[in-house]
Amino acid sequence: MNQSIEQKPSVSRKWHSVSFWLMLSSFVLLVVINLAFKFISLEDPFSGNHLFRQLQTLSTIEAYQNDGIDLLKPRANYIGYPGYLLLEFPIYQASMAKLSEWTGNEPLLISRVYNLIVGLLSAVMVYIIARIWTDRLSAAGAVLLYLFTPLNMMYHWSTLLDPTAVLFALFSFYVCYQIIENRTKRMGVYMLFALCSCLVVLLKPLYYLPVCLLFAYALIQPFIVRSSPLDLKNLGIFKLNIIIPVGAAFLVMLGWMTISRSYSSAQDISSHIGWQAMLNPGFYVTITLRYLFYIQTPLILLLGIFAIILSTENPKLRILMLLLVALPPLYYLLFANINTPHDYYSLILVPFLCIAAAVGLQHLSRKLFAHSENPKSLIIPSAIVVLGCILGTYLYIANYWIKPNLDNRYAVIHAFAENRLEPFQYSLVYVNTDGNFQLSEYLAESRRHLILAGIGRLDESKIRKTIKPIYGPPTLYAFNHQYGEMHWKNANVSSSDIRKDVDTYEGHLRYIIFYMFDQESVPDDIPGTPIHKFDDLVIYDLAGS
Repeated sequence: MNQSIEQKPSVSRKWHSVSFWLMLSSFVLLVVINLAFKFISLEDPFSGNHLFRQLQTLSTIEAYQNDGIDLLKPRANYIGYPGYLLLEFPIYQASMAKLSEWTGNEPLLISRVYNLIVGLLSAVMVYIIARIWTDRLSAAGAVLLYLFTPLNMMYHWSTLLDPTAVLFALFSFYVCYQIIENRTKRMGVYMLFALCSCLVVLLKPLYYLPVCLLFAYALIQPFIVRSSPLDLKNLGIFKLNIIIPVGAAFLVMLGWMTISRSYSSAQDISSHIGWQAMLNPGFYVTITLRYLFYIQTPLILLLGIFAIILSTENPKLRILMLLLVALPPLYYLLFANINTPHDYYSLILVPFLCIAAAVGLQHLSRKLFAHSENPKSLIIPSAIVVLGCILGTYLYIANYWIKPNLDNRYAVIHAFAENRLEPFQYSLVYVNTDGNFQLSEYLAESRRHLILAGIGRLDESKIRKTIKPIYGPPTLYAFNHQYGEMHWKNANVSSSDIRKDVDTYEGHLRYIIFYMFDQESVPDDIPGTPIHKFDDLVIYDLAGS
Protein backbone atom coordinates (compact mmCIF):
# COMPACT_ATOMS: atom_id res chain seq x y z
CA MET A 1 0.00 0.00 0.00
CA ASN A 2 2.74 2.41 1.02
CA GLN A 3 4.80 1.45 -2.03
CA SER A 4 1.96 2.28 -4.42
CA ILE A 5 1.40 5.57 -2.63
CA GLU A 6 5.08 6.45 -2.99
CA GLN A 7 5.04 5.61 -6.70
CA LYS A 8 2.19 7.98 -7.54
CA PRO A 9 4.21 11.20 -7.62
CA SER A 10 6.88 9.62 -9.86
CA VAL A 11 4.25 8.28 -12.26
CA SER A 12 2.59 11.67 -12.34
CA ARG A 13 5.90 13.44 -12.99
CA LYS A 14 6.77 10.93 -15.72
CA TRP A 15 3.38 11.43 -17.36
CA HIS A 16 3.73 15.21 -17.28
CA SER A 17 7.26 15.02 -18.67
CA VAL A 18 6.14 12.83 -21.57
CA SER A 19 2.98 14.85 -22.18
CA PHE A 20 4.94 18.14 -22.17
CA TRP A 21 7.30 17.02 -24.90
CA LEU A 22 4.47 15.39 -26.82
CA MET A 23 2.42 18.57 -26.76
CA LEU A 24 5.43 20.74 -27.57
CA SER A 25 6.31 18.63 -30.61
CA SER A 26 2.65 18.63 -31.67
CA PHE A 27 2.54 22.41 -31.30
CA VAL A 28 5.63 22.85 -33.49
CA LEU A 29 4.27 20.38 -36.05
CA LEU A 30 0.96 22.24 -36.30
CA VAL A 31 2.75 25.59 -36.74
CA VAL A 32 4.87 24.06 -39.53
CA ILE A 33 1.75 22.64 -41.21
CA ASN A 34 0.10 26.06 -40.95
CA LEU A 35 3.11 27.73 -42.61
CA ALA A 36 3.18 25.04 -45.30
CA PHE A 37 -0.38 25.94 -46.30
CA LYS A 38 0.61 29.59 -46.53
CA PHE A 39 3.67 28.87 -48.70
CA ILE A 40 1.49 27.35 -51.43
CA SER A 41 1.49 29.73 -54.43
CA LEU A 42 3.53 32.25 -52.47
CA GLU A 43 5.09 33.71 -55.64
CA ASP A 44 1.91 33.65 -57.73
CA PRO A 45 0.56 37.23 -57.82
CA PHE A 46 -2.88 36.05 -58.91
CA SER A 47 -3.42 33.62 -56.04
CA GLY A 48 -5.26 34.62 -52.92
CA ASN A 49 -8.36 36.60 -52.16
CA HIS A 50 -9.34 40.24 -52.67
CA LEU A 51 -6.83 40.64 -55.51
CA PHE A 52 -8.16 44.13 -56.18
CA ARG A 53 -6.60 45.46 -52.98
CA GLN A 54 -3.59 43.15 -52.89
CA LEU A 55 -2.34 44.05 -56.36
CA GLN A 56 -3.20 47.72 -55.92
CA THR A 57 -0.98 47.75 -52.80
CA LEU A 58 1.72 45.81 -54.63
CA SER A 59 1.63 48.33 -57.49
CA THR A 60 2.36 51.12 -55.01
CA ILE A 61 5.35 49.17 -53.65
CA GLU A 62 6.66 48.70 -57.19
CA ALA A 63 6.14 52.40 -57.98
CA TYR A 64 8.14 53.37 -54.90
CA GLN A 65 10.87 50.95 -55.90
CA ASN A 66 11.09 52.32 -59.45
CA ASP A 67 10.39 56.04 -58.95
CA GLY A 68 11.69 56.67 -55.44
CA ILE A 69 9.75 57.06 -52.20
CA ASP A 70 7.46 60.04 -51.69
CA LEU A 71 5.17 59.25 -48.76
CA LEU A 72 2.54 61.77 -49.85
CA LYS A 73 2.46 60.56 -53.47
CA PRO A 74 1.86 56.80 -53.53
CA ARG A 75 0.79 55.71 -57.00
CA ALA A 76 -2.01 53.17 -57.36
CA ASN A 77 -2.24 51.34 -60.65
CA TYR A 78 -5.95 51.75 -61.41
CA ILE A 79 -6.67 55.45 -60.85
CA GLY A 80 -5.24 57.03 -63.99
CA TYR A 81 -2.71 59.83 -64.19
CA PRO A 82 -0.95 60.69 -61.93
CA GLY A 83 -2.99 58.28 -59.78
CA TYR A 84 -2.13 59.07 -56.18
CA LEU A 85 -4.17 57.19 -53.58
CA LEU A 86 -3.50 58.28 -50.02
CA LEU A 87 -5.88 56.37 -47.76
CA GLU A 88 -3.44 55.05 -45.17
CA PHE A 89 0.03 56.32 -44.32
CA PRO A 90 2.14 54.31 -46.82
CA ILE A 91 4.94 53.31 -44.46
CA TYR A 92 4.32 49.63 -45.21
CA GLN A 93 4.58 50.17 -48.97
CA ALA A 94 7.73 52.26 -48.56
CA SER A 95 9.32 49.68 -46.24
CA MET A 96 8.61 46.81 -48.63
CA ALA A 97 10.10 48.82 -51.51
CA LYS A 98 13.28 49.39 -49.50
CA LEU A 99 13.50 45.76 -48.41
CA SER A 100 13.09 44.65 -52.03
CA GLU A 101 15.85 47.04 -53.07
CA TRP A 102 18.24 45.89 -50.33
CA THR A 103 17.64 42.16 -50.83
CA GLY A 104 17.35 42.20 -54.62
CA ASN A 105 14.11 40.20 -54.46
CA GLU A 106 10.72 40.80 -56.03
CA PRO A 107 8.36 43.01 -53.97
CA LEU A 108 5.72 40.27 -54.18
CA LEU A 109 7.92 37.72 -52.40
CA ILE A 110 9.29 40.22 -49.89
CA SER A 111 5.88 41.56 -48.87
CA ARG A 112 4.38 38.11 -48.48
CA VAL A 113 7.28 36.67 -46.48
CA TYR A 114 7.27 39.81 -44.33
CA ASN A 115 3.57 39.33 -43.58
CA LEU A 116 4.18 35.68 -42.66
CA ILE A 117 6.76 36.84 -40.11
CA VAL A 118 4.41 39.56 -38.83
CA GLY A 119 1.66 36.94 -38.48
CA LEU A 120 3.95 34.83 -36.29
CA LEU A 121 4.87 37.87 -34.19
CA SER A 122 1.16 38.59 -33.73
CA ALA A 123 0.73 34.98 -32.59
CA VAL A 124 3.44 35.63 -29.98
CA MET A 125 1.50 38.69 -28.79
CA VAL A 126 -1.66 36.56 -28.58
CA TYR A 127 0.26 34.16 -26.33
CA ILE A 128 1.62 36.99 -24.15
CA ILE A 129 -1.82 38.57 -23.69
CA ALA A 130 -3.60 35.26 -23.11
CA ARG A 131 -0.95 34.32 -20.56
CA ILE A 132 -2.12 37.21 -18.35
CA TRP A 133 -5.37 35.36 -17.66
CA THR A 134 -4.63 31.70 -18.47
CA ASP A 135 -2.05 28.95 -18.10
CA ARG A 136 0.61 28.08 -20.68
CA LEU A 137 -1.40 25.29 -22.27
CA SER A 138 -4.46 27.46 -22.88
CA ALA A 139 -2.32 30.35 -24.16
CA ALA A 140 -0.57 27.98 -26.59
CA GLY A 141 -4.02 26.80 -27.66
CA ALA A 142 -4.98 30.41 -28.39
CA VAL A 143 -1.93 30.70 -30.65
CA LEU A 144 -2.94 27.64 -32.68
CA LEU A 145 -6.56 28.73 -32.91
CA TYR A 146 -5.31 32.13 -34.07
CA LEU A 147 -2.99 30.75 -36.75
CA PHE A 148 -5.60 28.31 -38.07
CA THR A 149 -8.52 30.72 -38.41
CA PRO A 150 -9.53 30.83 -42.11
CA LEU A 151 -9.00 34.59 -42.45
CA ASN A 152 -5.45 34.45 -41.10
CA MET A 153 -4.57 31.43 -43.22
CA MET A 154 -5.45 33.55 -46.24
CA TYR A 155 -4.24 37.03 -45.44
CA HIS A 156 -1.09 36.23 -43.46
CA TRP A 157 0.56 35.64 -46.85
CA SER A 158 -1.01 38.61 -48.59
CA THR A 159 0.59 41.85 -49.81
CA LEU A 160 -1.63 43.96 -47.52
CA LEU A 161 -0.58 46.27 -44.69
CA ASP A 162 -3.31 44.95 -42.37
CA PRO A 163 -1.22 42.27 -40.59
CA THR A 164 1.22 45.01 -39.55
CA ALA A 165 -1.63 47.16 -38.21
CA VAL A 166 -2.94 44.15 -36.25
CA LEU A 167 0.50 43.61 -34.66
CA PHE A 168 0.72 47.25 -33.53
CA ALA A 169 -2.87 47.09 -32.22
CA LEU A 170 -2.09 43.97 -30.18
CA PHE A 171 0.99 45.58 -28.68
CA SER A 172 -0.97 48.77 -27.88
CA PHE A 173 -3.67 46.67 -26.21
CA TYR A 174 -1.11 44.80 -24.12
CA VAL A 175 0.71 47.94 -22.93
CA CYS A 176 -2.59 49.71 -22.23
CA TYR A 177 -3.66 46.82 -19.99
CA GLN A 178 -0.33 46.92 -18.15
CA ILE A 179 -0.87 50.63 -17.46
CA ILE A 180 -4.44 50.02 -16.29
CA GLU A 181 -3.27 47.38 -13.82
CA ASN A 182 -0.44 49.63 -12.55
CA ARG A 183 2.13 47.06 -13.66
CA THR A 184 4.41 49.68 -15.17
CA LYS A 185 5.18 53.33 -14.47
CA ARG A 186 8.14 53.85 -16.79
CA MET A 187 7.97 56.84 -19.12
CA GLY A 188 9.47 54.79 -21.95
CA VAL A 189 6.51 52.43 -21.83
CA TYR A 190 4.05 55.32 -22.13
CA MET A 191 5.98 56.70 -25.10
CA LEU A 192 6.03 53.29 -26.76
CA PHE A 193 2.27 52.99 -26.19
CA ALA A 194 1.74 56.41 -27.79
CA LEU A 195 3.98 55.50 -30.76
CA CYS A 196 2.23 52.18 -31.46
CA SER A 197 -1.17 53.85 -31.07
CA CYS A 198 -0.22 56.50 -33.62
CA LEU A 199 1.02 53.85 -36.04
CA VAL A 200 -2.27 51.95 -35.76
CA VAL A 201 -4.41 55.01 -36.55
CA LEU A 202 -2.11 56.00 -39.42
CA LEU A 203 -2.31 52.54 -40.98
CA LYS A 204 -5.87 51.52 -40.10
CA PRO A 205 -7.87 53.74 -37.72
CA LEU A 206 -10.63 51.12 -37.39
CA TYR A 207 -8.14 48.72 -35.81
CA TYR A 208 -7.79 50.95 -32.78
CA LEU A 209 -11.26 50.01 -31.52
CA PRO A 210 -10.04 47.24 -29.14
CA VAL A 211 -7.76 49.76 -27.39
CA CYS A 212 -10.65 52.25 -27.21
CA LEU A 213 -12.83 49.60 -25.55
CA LEU A 214 -10.05 48.80 -23.09
CA PHE A 215 -9.74 52.52 -22.39
CA ALA A 216 -13.49 52.64 -21.68
CA TYR A 217 -13.08 49.63 -19.39
CA ALA A 218 -10.33 51.47 -17.51
CA LEU A 219 -12.68 54.41 -16.90
CA ILE A 220 -15.63 52.39 -15.59
CA GLN A 221 -13.90 49.42 -13.97
CA PRO A 222 -13.08 51.14 -10.62
CA PHE A 223 -16.75 52.05 -10.21
CA ILE A 224 -18.03 48.54 -11.06
CA VAL A 225 -15.51 46.34 -9.24
CA ARG A 226 -14.22 47.77 -5.96
CA SER A 227 -12.44 45.90 -3.22
CA SER A 228 -11.32 49.07 -1.41
CA PRO A 229 -12.55 52.68 -1.07
CA LEU A 230 -12.30 54.63 -4.29
CA ASP A 231 -9.45 57.19 -4.37
CA LEU A 232 -10.62 59.73 -6.96
CA LYS A 233 -7.40 61.77 -6.82
CA ASN A 234 -5.14 58.81 -7.63
CA LEU A 235 -7.70 57.58 -10.13
CA GLY A 236 -7.48 60.87 -12.05
CA ILE A 237 -3.68 60.84 -12.16
CA PHE A 238 -3.71 57.18 -13.13
CA LYS A 239 -6.12 57.72 -16.01
CA LEU A 240 -3.96 60.54 -17.42
CA ASN A 241 -1.36 57.88 -18.18
CA ILE A 242 -3.83 56.45 -20.69
CA ILE A 243 -5.72 59.58 -21.75
CA ILE A 244 -2.59 61.38 -22.99
CA PRO A 245 -1.34 58.61 -25.35
CA VAL A 246 -4.86 57.81 -26.60
CA GLY A 247 -5.60 61.50 -27.09
CA ALA A 248 -2.35 61.92 -29.04
CA ALA A 249 -3.37 59.04 -31.30
CA PHE A 250 -6.73 60.66 -32.04
CA LEU A 251 -5.07 63.98 -32.87
CA VAL A 252 -2.68 62.19 -35.24
CA MET A 253 -5.63 60.42 -36.86
CA LEU A 254 -7.56 63.67 -37.43
CA GLY A 255 -4.45 65.33 -38.81
CA TRP A 256 -3.78 62.45 -41.17
CA MET A 257 -7.37 62.43 -42.44
CA THR A 258 -6.96 66.12 -43.35
CA ILE A 259 -3.65 65.54 -45.12
CA SER A 260 -4.81 62.47 -47.02
CA ARG A 261 -7.94 64.27 -48.21
CA SER A 262 -5.77 67.06 -49.63
CA TYR A 263 -3.21 64.89 -51.45
CA SER A 264 -5.24 61.92 -52.69
CA SER A 265 -6.48 62.18 -56.28
CA ALA A 266 -9.14 59.51 -55.59
CA GLN A 267 -11.39 58.75 -52.60
CA ASP A 268 -10.40 59.90 -49.11
CA ILE A 269 -10.04 57.86 -45.94
CA SER A 270 -13.64 58.46 -44.83
CA SER A 271 -15.27 57.56 -48.15
CA HIS A 272 -16.57 54.17 -46.95
CA ILE A 273 -17.68 55.25 -43.48
CA GLY A 274 -21.45 55.05 -43.02
CA TRP A 275 -24.36 52.91 -41.93
CA GLN A 276 -26.50 52.52 -45.07
CA ALA A 277 -25.64 48.81 -45.22
CA MET A 278 -27.55 48.26 -41.97
CA LEU A 279 -30.81 49.10 -43.75
CA ASN A 280 -30.49 45.91 -45.78
CA PRO A 281 -31.56 42.74 -43.86
CA GLY A 282 -29.09 40.78 -45.95
CA PHE A 283 -26.25 42.64 -44.23
CA TYR A 284 -26.88 40.83 -40.93
CA VAL A 285 -27.12 37.41 -42.57
CA THR A 286 -23.96 38.00 -44.62
CA ILE A 287 -21.90 39.30 -41.70
CA THR A 288 -23.04 36.51 -39.34
CA LEU A 289 -22.30 33.70 -41.79
CA ARG A 290 -19.03 35.32 -42.82
CA TYR A 291 -17.90 35.66 -39.23
CA LEU A 292 -18.79 32.12 -38.16
CA PHE A 293 -17.62 30.15 -41.19
CA TYR A 294 -15.09 32.33 -42.91
CA ILE A 295 -13.37 34.72 -40.51
CA GLN A 296 -13.21 32.47 -37.45
CA THR A 297 -14.92 29.22 -36.48
CA PRO A 298 -18.02 28.50 -34.35
CA LEU A 299 -15.77 26.65 -31.89
CA ILE A 300 -13.80 29.81 -31.07
CA LEU A 301 -16.99 31.75 -30.44
CA LEU A 302 -18.32 28.95 -28.24
CA LEU A 303 -15.16 28.95 -26.13
CA GLY A 304 -15.40 32.73 -25.83
CA ILE A 305 -18.93 32.42 -24.49
CA PHE A 306 -17.68 29.81 -22.00
CA ALA A 307 -15.13 32.38 -20.83
CA ILE A 308 -17.97 34.74 -19.87
CA ILE A 309 -20.18 32.10 -18.29
CA LEU A 310 -17.52 30.25 -16.31
CA SER A 311 -15.46 33.16 -14.95
CA THR A 312 -17.98 33.98 -12.22
CA GLU A 313 -15.35 33.96 -9.47
CA ASN A 314 -13.50 36.89 -11.08
CA PRO A 315 -15.78 39.85 -11.95
CA LYS A 316 -12.97 41.88 -13.57
CA LEU A 317 -12.05 38.98 -15.84
CA ARG A 318 -15.68 38.40 -16.70
CA ILE A 319 -16.10 42.03 -17.79
CA LEU A 320 -12.96 41.82 -19.92
CA MET A 321 -14.12 38.63 -21.61
CA LEU A 322 -17.51 40.20 -22.28
CA LEU A 323 -15.66 43.12 -23.86
CA LEU A 324 -13.67 40.82 -26.15
CA VAL A 325 -16.65 38.71 -27.20
CA ALA A 326 -18.75 41.85 -27.81
CA LEU A 327 -16.01 43.37 -30.00
CA PRO A 328 -17.09 41.77 -33.33
CA PRO A 329 -20.79 42.85 -33.31
CA LEU A 330 -19.84 46.32 -32.10
CA TYR A 331 -17.17 46.61 -34.80
CA TYR A 332 -19.57 45.59 -37.57
CA LEU A 333 -22.28 47.96 -36.38
CA LEU A 334 -19.94 50.93 -36.03
CA PHE A 335 -18.32 50.33 -39.43
CA ALA A 336 -21.10 48.66 -41.37
CA ASN A 337 -20.48 50.10 -44.83
CA ILE A 338 -16.75 49.50 -44.99
CA ASN A 339 -16.96 45.93 -43.64
CA THR A 340 -19.60 44.82 -46.13
CA PRO A 341 -17.25 44.51 -49.15
CA HIS A 342 -13.99 44.07 -47.24
CA ASP A 343 -13.58 40.71 -45.52
CA TYR A 344 -9.97 41.38 -44.56
CA TYR A 345 -11.01 44.35 -42.40
CA SER A 346 -12.05 41.68 -39.87
CA LEU A 347 -8.42 40.66 -39.27
CA ILE A 348 -8.38 42.83 -36.15
CA LEU A 349 -11.18 40.78 -34.57
CA VAL A 350 -9.47 37.40 -34.84
CA PRO A 351 -6.82 37.64 -32.08
CA PHE A 352 -9.09 39.01 -29.37
CA LEU A 353 -11.74 36.32 -29.55
CA CYS A 354 -8.96 33.71 -29.68
CA ILE A 355 -7.67 35.17 -26.39
CA ALA A 356 -11.17 34.91 -24.92
CA ALA A 357 -11.33 31.33 -26.24
CA ALA A 358 -8.15 30.54 -24.28
CA VAL A 359 -9.84 31.69 -21.07
CA GLY A 360 -12.91 29.61 -21.89
CA LEU A 361 -10.71 26.61 -22.65
CA GLN A 362 -8.96 26.83 -19.28
CA HIS A 363 -12.16 27.28 -17.29
CA LEU A 364 -13.84 24.42 -19.14
CA SER A 365 -10.91 22.13 -18.41
CA ARG A 366 -11.01 23.04 -14.72
CA LYS A 367 -14.74 22.40 -14.54
CA LEU A 368 -14.32 18.99 -16.13
CA PHE A 369 -11.28 18.04 -14.05
CA ALA A 370 -11.00 19.63 -10.64
CA HIS A 371 -7.56 18.06 -9.99
CA SER A 372 -4.85 19.30 -12.32
CA GLU A 373 -2.77 16.16 -11.66
CA ASN A 374 -5.30 14.12 -13.63
CA PRO A 375 -3.59 13.31 -16.99
CA LYS A 376 -6.93 13.65 -18.80
CA SER A 377 -7.06 17.32 -17.86
CA LEU A 378 -4.34 17.85 -20.49
CA ILE A 379 -5.87 15.63 -23.15
CA ILE A 380 -9.29 17.30 -23.33
CA PRO A 381 -8.15 20.90 -23.99
CA SER A 382 -5.49 19.62 -26.40
CA ALA A 383 -8.13 17.68 -28.33
CA ILE A 384 -10.38 20.76 -28.47
CA VAL A 385 -7.53 22.85 -29.90
CA VAL A 386 -6.66 20.22 -32.50
CA LEU A 387 -10.33 20.05 -33.45
CA GLY A 388 -10.30 23.83 -33.85
CA CYS A 389 -7.23 23.61 -36.12
CA ILE A 390 -8.89 20.94 -38.28
CA LEU A 391 -12.11 22.94 -38.50
CA GLY A 392 -10.22 26.13 -39.39
CA THR A 393 -8.26 24.32 -42.12
CA TYR A 394 -11.43 22.81 -43.55
CA LEU A 395 -13.18 26.20 -43.68
CA TYR A 396 -10.09 27.75 -45.25
CA ILE A 397 -10.05 25.14 -48.01
CA ALA A 398 -13.82 25.37 -48.50
CA ASN A 399 -13.74 29.16 -48.78
CA TYR A 400 -10.56 29.75 -50.76
CA TRP A 401 -9.76 26.65 -52.77
CA ILE A 402 -13.16 25.38 -53.90
CA LYS A 403 -13.97 27.72 -56.78
CA PRO A 404 -15.55 27.32 -60.20
CA ASN A 405 -13.44 25.30 -62.61
CA LEU A 406 -11.90 27.89 -64.91
CA ASP A 407 -8.58 29.18 -66.13
CA ASN A 408 -7.27 32.09 -64.12
CA ARG A 409 -7.92 34.86 -66.62
CA TYR A 410 -5.41 37.19 -65.01
CA ALA A 411 -2.68 34.55 -65.32
CA VAL A 412 -3.58 33.96 -68.97
CA ILE A 413 -3.32 37.70 -69.72
CA HIS A 414 -0.03 37.96 -67.86
CA ALA A 415 1.49 35.02 -69.75
CA PHE A 416 0.70 36.81 -73.03
CA ALA A 417 1.75 40.35 -72.03
CA GLU A 418 4.88 39.65 -69.98
CA ASN A 419 7.34 39.79 -72.88
CA ARG A 420 5.27 41.97 -75.22
CA LEU A 421 4.48 45.09 -73.21
CA GLU A 422 6.96 47.32 -71.41
CA PRO A 423 6.17 47.33 -67.67
CA PHE A 424 5.25 50.29 -65.46
CA GLN A 425 3.69 52.38 -68.23
CA TYR A 426 0.40 54.27 -68.26
CA SER A 427 -2.28 52.36 -70.17
CA LEU A 428 -5.97 52.57 -70.95
CA VAL A 429 -7.76 49.22 -70.93
CA TYR A 430 -11.23 48.97 -72.45
CA VAL A 431 -13.17 45.81 -71.63
CA ASN A 432 -16.18 44.75 -73.65
CA THR A 433 -19.20 44.33 -71.36
CA ASP A 434 -20.63 41.86 -73.87
CA GLY A 435 -17.38 39.94 -74.16
CA ASN A 436 -17.04 36.20 -74.14
CA PHE A 437 -16.86 35.71 -70.37
CA GLN A 438 -18.05 32.40 -68.98
CA LEU A 439 -20.58 32.59 -66.15
CA SER A 440 -18.17 30.81 -63.81
CA GLU A 441 -15.72 33.71 -64.23
CA TYR A 442 -18.26 36.09 -62.75
CA LEU A 443 -18.96 33.81 -59.81
CA ALA A 444 -15.27 33.25 -59.09
CA GLU A 445 -15.01 36.94 -58.14
CA SER A 446 -17.89 36.87 -55.62
CA ARG A 447 -18.32 34.21 -52.94
CA ARG A 448 -21.68 35.64 -51.88
CA HIS A 449 -23.09 35.48 -55.40
CA LEU A 450 -21.65 32.00 -55.86
CA ILE A 451 -23.67 30.82 -52.85
CA LEU A 452 -26.82 32.65 -54.00
CA ALA A 453 -26.53 31.15 -57.47
CA GLY A 454 -26.01 27.69 -55.97
CA ILE A 455 -29.28 27.89 -54.01
CA GLY A 456 -31.18 29.30 -56.97
CA ARG A 457 -31.55 32.89 -55.74
CA LEU A 458 -29.80 34.44 -58.77
CA ASP A 459 -30.32 33.71 -62.44
CA GLU A 460 -27.67 34.14 -65.14
CA SER A 461 -28.89 37.51 -66.43
CA LYS A 462 -28.81 39.08 -62.95
CA ILE A 463 -25.36 37.67 -62.27
CA ARG A 464 -23.98 39.23 -65.44
CA LYS A 465 -25.51 42.59 -64.56
CA THR A 466 -24.38 42.76 -60.94
CA ILE A 467 -20.87 41.27 -61.01
CA LYS A 468 -17.78 41.87 -63.11
CA PRO A 469 -15.54 38.95 -64.07
CA ILE A 470 -12.34 41.03 -63.88
CA TYR A 471 -11.35 44.22 -62.05
CA GLY A 472 -8.98 47.14 -62.50
CA PRO A 473 -5.83 46.49 -60.39
CA PRO A 474 -5.49 42.75 -61.24
CA THR A 475 -6.14 43.37 -64.95
CA LEU A 476 -3.63 46.21 -65.21
CA TYR A 477 -1.12 44.16 -63.26
CA ALA A 478 -1.72 41.21 -65.58
CA PHE A 479 -0.87 43.38 -68.59
CA ASN A 480 2.72 43.40 -67.27
CA HIS A 481 2.44 45.82 -64.36
CA GLN A 482 0.66 48.68 -66.13
CA TYR A 483 -0.73 51.82 -64.47
CA GLY A 484 -3.77 53.67 -65.74
CA GLU A 485 -7.48 52.93 -65.91
CA MET A 486 -9.90 50.22 -66.97
CA HIS A 487 -13.21 51.15 -68.60
CA TRP A 488 -16.17 48.87 -69.21
CA LYS A 489 -17.70 49.63 -72.61
CA ASN A 490 -20.07 47.99 -75.04
CA ALA A 491 -18.86 46.81 -78.42
CA ASN A 492 -19.58 50.24 -79.99
CA VAL A 493 -16.93 52.23 -78.12
CA SER A 494 -16.54 55.64 -79.77
CA SER A 495 -13.25 57.15 -80.89
CA SER A 496 -14.22 60.57 -79.45
CA ASP A 497 -14.53 59.09 -75.94
CA ILE A 498 -11.18 57.37 -76.36
CA ARG A 499 -9.48 60.61 -77.40
CA LYS A 500 -10.94 62.42 -74.38
CA ASP A 501 -9.51 59.70 -72.13
CA VAL A 502 -6.13 59.92 -73.88
CA ASP A 503 -5.98 63.72 -73.40
CA THR A 504 -6.24 63.39 -69.59
CA TYR A 505 -2.82 61.70 -69.55
CA GLU A 506 -1.03 64.79 -70.89
CA GLY A 507 1.27 62.78 -73.14
CA HIS A 508 2.15 60.13 -70.52
CA LEU A 509 -0.04 57.38 -72.01
CA ARG A 510 1.79 54.44 -73.60
CA TYR A 511 -0.76 51.74 -74.48
CA ILE A 512 -4.42 51.57 -75.45
CA ILE A 513 -5.73 48.04 -74.95
CA PHE A 514 -9.06 46.62 -76.11
CA TYR A 515 -9.87 43.39 -74.30
CA MET A 516 -12.65 41.08 -75.48
CA PHE A 517 -13.05 43.24 -78.61
CA ASP A 518 -12.70 41.87 -82.11
CA GLN A 519 -10.90 43.97 -84.73
CA GLU A 520 -14.13 45.16 -86.37
CA SER A 521 -15.41 46.65 -83.10
CA VAL A 522 -12.40 48.91 -82.61
CA PRO A 523 -12.54 52.38 -84.27
CA ASP A 524 -10.10 52.96 -87.14
CA ASP A 525 -8.80 56.35 -86.01
CA ILE A 526 -7.12 55.24 -82.77
CA PRO A 527 -3.88 57.12 -82.04
CA GLY A 528 -0.71 55.07 -81.97
CA THR A 529 0.57 52.00 -83.76
CA PRO A 530 -1.32 48.69 -83.59
CA ILE A 531 1.06 46.06 -82.23
CA HIS A 532 -1.40 43.24 -81.68
CA LYS A 533 -4.73 42.30 -83.24
CA PHE A 534 -5.74 38.79 -82.38
CA ASP A 535 -7.97 36.65 -80.15
CA ASP A 536 -10.30 39.37 -78.83
CA LEU A 537 -7.31 41.56 -77.96
CA VAL A 538 -6.23 44.74 -79.78
CA ILE A 539 -3.27 46.79 -78.51
CA TYR A 540 -2.01 50.19 -79.70
CA ASP A 541 1.40 51.58 -78.74
CA LEU A 542 1.56 55.38 -78.49
CA ALA A 543 5.35 55.56 -78.19
CA GLY A 544 6.54 58.12 -80.73
CA SER A 545 3.01 59.26 -81.59
